[in-house]
Amino acid sequence: MKLSYLGLFMMSAGVLCLCLSVYAWRHKHDPTALPLSLLLMAAATYAFFYGVEFSLSSLAPMYVTNVLQYLGIVTMPVLLFIFAARYSGNDRWLKRSHVVLLFVVPAFTVTMVLTNSIHHLYYSSVSVGVSNDFSFLKLEHGPLWWLHTFYSYAFFATGLVLLTRVFFAVSRTDRPRVGYLLASALLVFALNVAYIVGLRPYGFLDLTPAGFAVMGVMLARGVYTQKIFDIKPVALDVLFDGVPDVVLVLDAKGTVVNANPAARVLLASTVIRQQLEGTVKARDGAATDAIPREPSDGEVVTGERTFLRSDTELLSRGGSRLGTLIVLRDITERKRAAQRLQHSRDRYRSLVNNIPGATYQRALDAHRTMRYMSAGIEAITGYPPADFVDGAVRAYESVIHPEDGERVDRTIGAAVEQVNPWELEYRILHRDGGVRWVYERGMATNDPERNEPSLNGFIMDVTQQKRDRVEIEQSHRELRRLATHLQAVREQERAAVAWELHDEIGQSLAVVKTNLAGYDRLLSAGEQSQLRPNLRQTAGILDEAITRLRRLYTGLRPGMLDDLGLSATIDWQTAEFARESGIDCRMARLDEVILTNDPCSLAVYRVFQGVLYTIVRNSGATRAEVTVERQDHHVVVRVSDNGCAISEDDLPPDVALEYTAMRERLRDCQGTLSIRALEAGGKVTEIRVPVQ
Repeated sequence: MKLSYLGLFMMSAGVLCLCLSVYAWRHKHDPTALPLSLLLMAAATYAFFYGVEFSLSSLAPMYVTNVLQYLGIVTMPVLLFIFAARYSGNDRWLKRSHVVLLFVVPAFTVTMVLTNSIHHLYYSSVSVGVSNDFSFLKLEHGPLWWLHTFYSYAFFATGLVLLTRVFFAVSRTDRPRVGYLLASALLVFALNVAYIVGLRPYGFLDLTPAGFAVMGVMLARGVYTQKIFDIKPVALDVLFDGVPDVVLVLDAKGTVVNANPAARVLLASTVIRQQLEGTVKARDGAATDAIPREPSDGEVVTGERTFLRSDTELLSRGGSRLGTLIVLRDITERKRAAQRLQHSRDRYRSLVNNIPGATYQRALDAHRTMRYMSAGIEAITGYPPADFVDGAVRAYESVIHPEDGERVDRTIGAAVEQVNPWELEYRILHRDGGVRWVYERGMATNDPERNEPSLNGFIMDVTQQKRDRVEIEQSHRELRRLATHLQAVREQERAAVAWELHDEIGQSLAVVKTNLAGYDRLLSAGEQSQLRPNLRQTAGILDEAITRLRRLYTGLRPGMLDDLGLSATIDWQTAEFARESGIDCRMARLDEVILTNDPCSLAVYRVFQGVLYTIVRNSGATRAEVTVERQDHHVVVRVSDNGCAISEDDLPPDVALEYTAMRERLRDCQGTLSIRALEAGGKVTEIRVPVQ
């Protein structure tokens, strides 16, 4: 391979076409730019491999470059035709399937060139020629070559005809745009014709690729100077006819020289003709109705339609008047929309002014200037809304209680910064000197009318609700204190009764049993045989009574809670529950836990009792496990059973009432009670109380 200046020239032309192709691709949103980019890409392929051919001297590689050249040669005429068709507006039939058919012959041609050594129908002979120290392919054309040439020239000529028609159809102002395209295409066509007829530099050189490079440069310059990728001149007529507005063009005498279809339909209306006034001669000499010569803007109404009229004088470059352009834009829907909008605004203001409380809109500036305040603010503050709008008399912040002002400002500022809504309660100073509580909720949004952010919200007087809430909370506190007191009294009574049963009655029964045993020893043999059965029966009754008595005072107040602690008491209660209920209830884990507060230990024990006897026994459980452990400074008592899988919301009414009472009992210890259903069935009831 030996580079020559001729090869470098052609390869440079190919690179230039490639760059111009990329440049045209950047405008691919334009339907004409895509075929132009592909056309320049094909020219780049042709020119580059044509230059490579001059750098070779062997037949085989030179023919390979010839085949590669044909990838561009066969597609350029078709792409030029597609470009011209789209630019001239004659592209309605250029569907994808039709475009594919256009490339059938080029594809066949490339195949014939590639397989020419088999059939010799495209080239009758192929050899290497030398001229002026340049090596080139010396080709003898076969019948298929002439068929391809005819096919290509047909598309090339058709494209030139389309561009020529556009050139003479457009105005003089737009002709430079089309001129760039037509001149560059004619240059390429002329260079190729010169090659066909034998006008070849050095006797063999084809300047067609260089012509495409020049074409690309001319088109690139046209993009910058004439904006050839802007709206096509041929589209101006389509645009004029397709404009939905009424467009009339008058000459200096007031004669209608052009009117789009919408104008011709509208001029059929007698009402419109009367509103346009005067009488002028149409181009055909027939009398038409009035068109005023002087510019006149305003609304034109006909029936239910409303048009906005705009007149523009048409002046020559020297400043003389050429005529008038009249545009009537149908604004009927806009007028109706404006009326509907005003009606909606009136309804909105009426609704806003009748709802309890006040709505507002404030600017998001340093002072949060009040732009709008509804009439409801007067009932809240005693001041009319006009006092607050634009700070006419006072700012809204002036009525906020001094102790709450900083908190209100800080809360709103933080919400605006984080683009979150805010809601807060604070006090205001009423005009009558009183203090009122208000609830405010708002959010920063964008004002579509001013196209800037604003603060929108509402304010509601909650003074009475605040008082009611305070009274309810006070009642709740008193009820809790009463319930706690009643529970404490109840436990005290239980303890008193338990000690009474244990110390008085229990000891008395024990003495009676001891005396009976002594009497049994004092009886004679004969008396024993008669009285011993009765004495033993009486002793059994006393034993049963003592056992029941022990169970009774243990249930009232388990002494082991004070003696052995919470863990041992829960262990004992678990065993008692299993024995009494028949449910397989056992300890799974038992940590030694100590609560520093004795009432809390008693509360945990009582709630544990309630869980076993109220929740577990009534859920149909047959097995239960109890764990007692210490977790993160908390005592946790957990009861797991295989009964009904229910949660707090599914408890039966009677069980729910007991559950509420147990939860309230733990409240004084800052403890919690919860029930959680298990996916596998059953549930877990958990008691959690802080150690201190």
